[in-house]
Amino acid sequence: MPPRSPDAVDPESIQIARDFMSYCDTNLVAFSAVAEREEMQINDDKRVTSRTCTFCKRESRVNLQSCPRCKAARYCDEECQRADYKGSHRRDCAEFVHPPRTRAFRTHLIGDETYPHSPIFAHAHEDGIGCWISTGNKIDC
Repeated sequence: MPPRSPDAVDPESIQIARDFMSYCDTNLVAFSAVAEREEMQINDDKRVTSRTCTFCKRESRVNLQSCPRCKAARYCDEECQRADYKGSHRRDCAEFVHPPRTRAFRTHLIGDETYPHSPIFAHAHEDGIGCWISTGNKIDC
């Protein structure tokens, strides 16, 4: 069947198509604005988290040193790192540095990252299985 010429399309169909395109354009702008705000919030969360000591919770003007093993915990100095490691981080770090990589433990893929940015270690799980919860409101169980 040969394509219709533009003259053969009824005016009502043309108006419906224009309205639909206008609707799509309007919503695209709205969705883009929301996505941009969310991206800015994620970047702010990353910036703040990278400057807050995991142990003493003080915020620093410079980036802190990450735990050399898990890369998730951040410390303002060796004293905080040692104190946290002796307290609870040793267990947390050992449990989560090499977790199982199965879909049962991952509810969704997160790009090339092994874990969400700046996870909070899961606690209070008798079986040692928990969830990674990031400051960006992402959960990885």
